[in-house]
Amino acid sequence: MADPIVANVVVSMPSQLFTLARSFKAAANGKIYIGKTDTDPTIPENQIQVYLDGENEELVPIAQPININTGGYPVYGGQIAKFLTVENHAMAVYDAYNVQQFYFPNILKYDPDQAYWRLREEIYGNFGAPDGLKFVGRCPDIATLRTIVPVDAKQKIEVIEYVVGSGLGGGFFEAVQDSVTADDGGMFIRVNASTGWKRSVENSILVTQFGARGNDTDETAIIQRAINSAALNKIKLVIDAGFVFSAHGVVIDSRHNGIIIDGAGWLKFYGNGGTQQNKPENIVTGADYCIYLNGLSNAELSLKVDGNSATKRDNEQIHSIGMFGGKNISMPKLRFKNTRGDGLYITQSNGNVESAIPENVNIDFIESINETFDGRNAISVISVNGLNITTMVSLRHGGMVGGVYQPGGLDIEPNYYFQKCYNITVKSYRALCAGSQGLTIAGKQATGDFGEFCVKNVHFDNVDVELTDIGRNRADVVLINGANDVFVRGFAKTTALYTGDYVGLHVVGATGVDANVTTRRCKHAAWLGYTPVLGLRNMYSSRYVINADRYHDGVSIGWADGITVDFIGINPTQMGAGDMGHLQYIANPGESTPIRRTKVSVRTSGFEGFLERLNYGIRVNPSQTPAIYKGTNYIIDSDLTNVLHDPANAKNRMLGTKDIVKSNIDGVTPYPGTPIVGTDIWGDGDIVFDTNVSVSKVVGRVYTSTGFQIFSQLP
Repeated sequence: MADPIVANVVVSMPSQLFTLARSFKAAANGKIYIGKTDTDPTIPENQIQVYLDGENEELVPIAQPININTGGYPVYGGQIAKFLTVENHAMAVYDAYNVQQFYFPNILKYDPDQAYWRLREEIYGNFGAPDGLKFVGRCPDIATLRTIVPVDAKQKIEVIEYVVGSGLGGGFFEAVQDSVTADDGGMFIRVNASTGWKRSVENSILVTQFGARGNDTDETAIIQRAINSAALNKIKLVIDAGFVFSAHGVVIDSRHNGIIIDGAGWLKFYGNGGTQQNKPENIVTGADYCIYLNGLSNAELSLKVDGNSATKRDNEQIHSIGMFGGKNISMPKLRFKNTRGDGLYITQSNGNVESAIPENVNIDFIESINETFDGRNAISVISVNGLNITTMVSLRHGGMVGGVYQPGGLDIEPNYYFQKCYNITVKSYRALCAGSQGLTIAGKQATGDFGEFCVKNVHFDNVDVELTDIGRNRADVVLINGANDVFVRGFAKTTALYTGDYVGLHVVGATGVDANVTTRRCKHAAWLGYTPVLGLRNMYSSRYVINADRYHDGVSIGWADGITVDFIGINPTQMGAGDMGHLQYIANPGESTPIRRTKVSVRTSGFEGFLERLNYGIRVNPSQTPAIYKGTNYIIDSDLTNVLHDPANAKNRMLGTKDIVKSNIDGVTPYPGTPIVGTDIWGDGDIVFDTNVSVSKVVGRVYTSTGFQIFSQLP
């Protein structure tokens, strides 16, 4: 029969609870090793058997090490337990970081009372020192931390707050031997030439951990240090939620490539915008910016910027963010408010000097909201190759700044031909503006290269733009000017029935446009090649579908070659003076305006009271008469039956269309009956086929100098 086990040596610390060596804190989540006296008990060959004091005083052998819970007690299966051995032993205690806190080579030689006084002398005896708080693992602020010299490598300490009384910016630090890293005031705090404290973080760091407080003072330097440190340490920088930090001239450049910034809180544009601050030397600009993105690449930025327009001078060149060059920039969320100039300004690396173009910029969501109609644009795009916006919202941009009515919303408009705007896609764009335009796509034409523009391949899937009149009296809801290959779908509208010249869609100086736009309450639904902008007037190879609801005049076609127009109008409404009608061909003021190779279709409906006001259905303007190239222009598949035709009282379904080929126009070409009569409706060679030949027996008629003649008739 085996000898009974007599376990009479308790496994415990001489100082009662298992604590850290230099602190009264529990050795939470640590380990205990038990071995032969005067040996290293972490080595399995040196370990001795440890027993669990079980129920009914049963001794249960257990494996090592013994776990310590968060309260400093040894546990088995998560429960506090009593552990025993049958002999004297050595003990080693390790913390959660696997750092040895205690080693006792011969546990029985320690008298508990002696251990108490020895620890008391070692710890309490140092509280009076200037850095005494390190012995309890806490420090009041960063300034004090700079005075505390670590005792051991990887020593831990907690900083309560960045500045006493702020309640912000505290955290845990670990001692490091480092003679190179600069003190950045947040991530690394230097003590002397060879030693410092490094903040313990996982994936991100806060700007308040660098001393930012959001107290309406200029905190640019603090935020800049935080950005520099986050990039250097390759961790995400978080702008604390619920805070507003004032800044002016923050620079994020190629030193910060790959940075991730999560703007949960706001940055406020500090100052009045009258003096540039920290402008990079490579940028040629007179504008002032809150943030410079200067040649930045491979970055992910979510930012909120308050333009603080109430404090800004009356000048449009005060922008929240300027992007100068760079590539592969992702912006999951951008939010702006109260902007005096632009929310986001995108251009070349040197500004208005030919230089590197920004490439591959992706914005998932951008919102820019002003409290009143003020400022210039939510976004101004001067130069970019590859801009993708998923959702954009712009409210109350385009006010009067510096005595000038600004555009508003989204403005794609290079200043010079060398500034290219290529490959731009916007999935959804909503805007409420009061400027000269709500959506502007306006490039420059190459010198001597007719029809070649610096804005190309622009795609808008879902546009909803509304303009409000604050006294301007003339504006384009959507302007396409100086561009190749533009695709637009959506709505262009005004807030009320304004008598000023508000145009739903205005296109001049463009080729390859594919637009399907519904206009509402716009006095002029569409001007196509009519009224030049910045000297551009020609329009080629484009297709338009215009659905107009409440308009004074529908579509005006000026300088055009190779376009198709499908106009559907409902409820024409008088808005001020001038003739009312559906579609007209018209010359630009003071110049010959050629129109060739066009094909139009017009269909209208509405209440009789509205339609009776119309002066024309389709006409060639009698006072601004363009040069219609005979036989190349067509009016087809139209319905003008609800337009009054009373030429004696200036009511014409058609007028001046003698040089335009006409086919299948309800209310104009007969079925059965004779074609309508009016001023210059028909030209020599016009052929009208009777669509009810079985009744009329007339196959068709041809127009001659003496009127229509039947050219074929059934017996």
